[in-house]
Amino acid sequence: MDSNSLSRILVVDNISPYTKDIITYLESMNASYEYKRYYDLSVSKSGIDNSYAKVILSGRRVYNRHNNAINSSLLKLCFQKNIPTLGICFGCEIIALTFGGTIKRMERPARQMTTVDILIPNPLVHNSRTITVFESHGYLVSRLPDDFERIGSSVLCQNEIISHKSKSIFGVQFHPERSGPDGLDLISSFVNL
Repeated sequence: MDSNSLSRILVVDNISPYTKDIITYLESMNASYEYKRYYDLSVSKSGIDNSYAKVILSGRRVYNRHNNAINSSLLKLCFQKNIPTLGICFGCEIIALTFGGTIKRMERPARQMTTVDILIPNPLVHNSRTITVFESHGYLVSRLPDDFERIGSSVLCQNEIISHKSKSIFGVQFHPERSGPDGLDLISSFVNL
């Protein structure tokens, strides 16, 4: 295994219309990444196709039970191997479900810019009490899993940014890749952990 594979970020596309924006931003940072659609992943107890430094899980368009199972298996592996993980939108929801939290359907789907209040210091958002982000989802994390905490909240979602208390596993209910400077700063902070 070459040293480049050890610094590579795995970007899992859950068939989100915004995954290309994640890729575009990673390329602008000159970050080393590998792009895979969820159905092309080979996840087993021994690992995934290669070793990765970090994992980003995209949002998704439609519900798919197979998609959930693959993402959940990957999350468990990341947890075991201490691989920093960022779940975006659906990625945040599957983090909650995988580790024992719950999600619920929103009364009205969100598709708008909103302000997120940063509740506690964290490695994703530095020196800011609020960030402006783009929401595009119909579900939200309703109950956090044990060992997770809320680090960001808005009028739309109580759990906008969540984090494991001792591991670098983060979920954001919004789409940082579509959120302008605040969202791109968040992605950059994750990449540079």
